[in-house]
Amino acid sequence: MKVVRSMSGWLPLLYAYFLGRAHSQLSQPPEEESEVKQLLRSLDAKIHSLDAKIDSSNARMDKNFGQLHHALGINREVAYRPTIFNMEAMSQTSPLLLQSLPDLAIWLAQQYGVFSDYTELLNMLCTAIIEEDVASHMLRRIQAEIQGMAPAARDTCRDKKEMEELYQAMLSYKFAPDDDEGGNINTTELEKFITCVAKINSGKHQPLLRTLRGIKDLLLRTDEQKMEYLTKAGGVGICLAVFAAQRQEPAVFFKASPVKNYNDITRGFHELEINVQGKVTVVNKTAHVWVGEFKSSGSLFSQGVKQLKVRLALLKWAVCVTRPKVSTVMALGKLYIPAMECANLQVHDVEYEGGDIQLVRV
Repeated sequence: MKVVRSMSGWLPLLYAYFLGRAHSQLSQPPEEESEVKQLLRSLDAKIHSLDAKIDSSNARMDKNFGQLHHALGINREVAYRPTIFNMEAMSQTSPLLLQSLPDLAIWLAQQYGVFSDYTELLNMLCTAIIEEDVASHMLRRIQAEIQGMAPAARDTCRDKKEMEELYQAMLSYKFAPDDDEGGNINTTELEKFITCVAKINSGKHQPLLRTLRGIKDLLLRTDEQKMEYLTKAGGVGICLAVFAAQRQEPAVFFKASPVKNYNDITRGFHELEINVQGKVTVVNKTAHVWVGEFKSSGSLFSQGVKQLKVRLALLKWAVCVTRPKVSTVMALGKLYIPAMECANLQVHDVEYEGGDIQLVRV
């Protein structure tokens, strides 16, 4: 590892060596000017080749470090999970993975009790997505974010190439009206935009493509067909449910100014893991929702807060849809971090517009 990274320290020497050769040749009258140009081209090619090899080696090491860190995090979570569940006196010890609206409806039915009808809850979730026209609103949001990238922002963002490619594709195939409150989606232009984005050689675009394709397929169906389509495993149901929830709290989830990085574009969540399942209780017109997230390191505090906000927003929206008499939803996210990881870090409870995040040292 150190040997590969230290190669960058040899670059000045290599530059000096090759430039010295070039100057040596230039100090003598060359027989032909093309010989000098050929030497300079060879010098440039060798330097670029060496840079590429160093970058490739560093990228492989970064990937390996990332995989190792992820594995250590999983092992830590497994070790701390019994402590967390004993602390909360919970019976469910496994995480909840939401990959479809049926997954969400089943969990809600378990929370509400034995008299809850899973099928009825699922129909209510699907109906809300269709009646609120969430798919069209999400497409308008995606288009506005890409279209709103100013030239200066596209030139300075970390993902300049991806942003510029998306921006140019959007200029060619605008599929939604500018007005967020009305106008139909042009599915023909949407299909052209999807085709254009699919040709861009970037793995970063895959989540966005999955969202766009899923929404396009949904829009081409009748309302009855949409109900069935939204219940498909691996479909676009959870993605639209999360976006519907985020629209209820725009100040929390959407940036007021144009996005500056590719990762800030709304691309959709197609599955959510709720690390600690928590609980939903409804008393009269008030509902209480809490879920938890474990992070193995204090450095992941901000990431954990963001994840909890998304999960709480989804569950709050789902409770309001399936329990329409509820007027108030109190949301609490518990962020579990090993105590030894919190000693020298600025980690604390977080209050925000949509609820509260409580730091729990374990």
